[in-house]
Amino acid sequence: AQAVPEVAPQATPQANEVVAQEVATANTELTPEQIAQMTPMEFATSLIGLDEDDDHDEVEKILTQWDAVKSWYDSQGIDVSNTNGAWCAAFVSHVLTQTGHADALEDVATSGGTKRRNAFEFIRAKKFENIGSPVKINEAKTGDIVVVKTRSGYHVGFYAGKGEDGKIKILGGNQQAAGSSKGNQVTVNEYALDSLYSVRRPFEGSPTDTEIADISDELLATTGSGTATR
Repeated sequence: AQAVPEVAPQATPQANEVVAQEVATANTELTPEQIAQMTPMEFATSLIGLDEDDDHDEVEKILTQWDAVKSWYDSQGIDVSNTNGAWCAAFVSHVLTQTGHADALEDVATSGGTKRRNAFEFIRAKKFENIGSPVKINEAKTGDIVVVKTRSGYHVGFYAGKGEDGKIKILGGNQQAAGSSKGNQVTVNEYALDSLYSVRRPFEGSPTDTEIADISDELLATTGSGTATR
């Protein structure tokens, strides 16, 4: 990853308290109409705690909501009803789609250097280097899309502020929760700054002034930090 400047400052304690309250009152039975009124980061925050094992059906729906993706799994003989595998990119695509920002995914869905659309790209983390417009890490805002490089490949999620020692906080799916050896939950984790691959703003005006300002210190304390499986 290329050298990057220091991460932007965290939000104020007051903003953190707002986030903690949002999480505490998150509605786990949101209707499509309610979701459509939420910002991507608000919806993503409401999904914190979603677990590949305990909520397998929900994760399977996230992975197979596009016909092209279903067809690819079938062609590869992959049965996601038994195992979900890496789903960080599918999580980001799901959040943007459900909150009315599917158009932002068009540059992700292109195959190669052409404009040939392929929904399979929605589940590939590295493809998110193409979404929206580039952002310098010191200008990143909550809700921007961050791609990091890990030992096993690439991982993508939503920028959630600055962690300890300049690390990057990411709210994402298929991440490792505190006390777990498996990367299979929606959590907020910290990633080393030198793992940064790209930061992108998915659509103009994102995030808005009304969007959740930052993920709170209380939330990080409850979710822990770790590394993703992809």
